[in-house]
Amino acid sequence: MQMDFSHVTTSNTIESVRTLTVREHTVKLIGERLSDPVTCCNDGNIVSVLHFLYGEMIVACDQALHWHEEGLHTMVEYRGGLDQLGGDGVLAAMVTM
Repeated sequence: MQMDFSHVTTSNTIESVRTLTVREHTVKLIGERLSDPVTCCNDGNIVSVLHFLYGEMIVACDQALHWHEEGLHTMVEYRGGLDQLGGDGVLAAMVTM
């Protein structure tokens, strides 16, 4: 049985229904972690937001790109700055790319 990969147009690219479904589920999971004051700005969530930001660069959705940039900035500020991020400077480097 072959899956149907009907396409939906979003911004400047075409994404499959499957891609949009995975994105929606991922946003929901990250949203749950962001609403928890203990995990909201941990390294894992910062990496997740970075991945979404990079993805928005690829699909060229300016509004979502701006939203993720602002969210990332807020998360880093909440943590106390780039030098407070984990990964021995690797995460800070990723954030500043």
